[in-house]
Amino acid sequence: PFEVADVELWIFGSSAGQSAQVAGRLGLPFVANYHVSPGTILETVQAYRAAFRPSATLDRPYLVVSADVVVAETDQAAHRIASGYGQWVYSIRSGHGAIPYPNPDTVSELTVAERELVEDRLSTQLVGDPAAVGARLRALQTLTAADELVVTSVAHDHVDRLESHRLLGTRVGAARAAVMLPHADMRARLRGRVIRYEESSVTSVAAGRRVLRQCPSGSRGRCARRRRSGTARSERAHV
Repeated sequence: PFEVADVELWIFGSSAGQSAQVAGRLGLPFVANYHVSPGTILETVQAYRAAFRPSATLDRPYLVVSADVVVAETDQAAHRIASGYGQWVYSIRSGHGAIPYPNPDTVSELTVAERELVEDRLSTQLVGDPAAVGARLRALQTLTAADELVVTSVAHDHVDRLESHRLLGTRVGAARAAVMLPHADMRARLRGRVIRYEESSVTSVAAGRRVLRQCPSGSRGRCARRRRSGTARSERAHV
């Protein structure tokens, strides 16, 4: 079926291993999962670029980098919305399976041991008002030289999730240089691409353009496959 299907191939990865290397060797676009494994982002990006060979799809690497983002009108409001993030990540990394995203009004604090397991994710989640998060996204783009950033906002209240995307989209739309795309010809070829992650809406932000989609009910497993890091890494790329 693939031989006759008009399908764009994208490869996702969170390490410098097989995914990054295969994407490079086949000349395919690559999505580096900073939001899943922040401690490996630089080596992941380097591995993809080092392995890249021109193809019928791309004549140079095309890199997308993901980030966990929560935006609200104020820093205080954003941190309240994001307060259940640590418990949610811990439930995944501890091997118990993802719990329903905690209510910020009732979520319990992490123990010292629990926090140690998820500290890399907590410290690299981008939380704050539009200006603060926009600045950190620009730093992430500069650090990785990404052609595109894709952000996921996880929240207990779906309204807060949508508002996070709206505020971020407004900020990026007002400052088109927030995400630089050096390969406009490639972006034109790949126009309309929306990357969707299970359990969250995703905004694809590129040169001021914003796209918002919600994974349909019952199809989360088909929206994306996310690779999860089992342990926290000591080295992290902070933005």
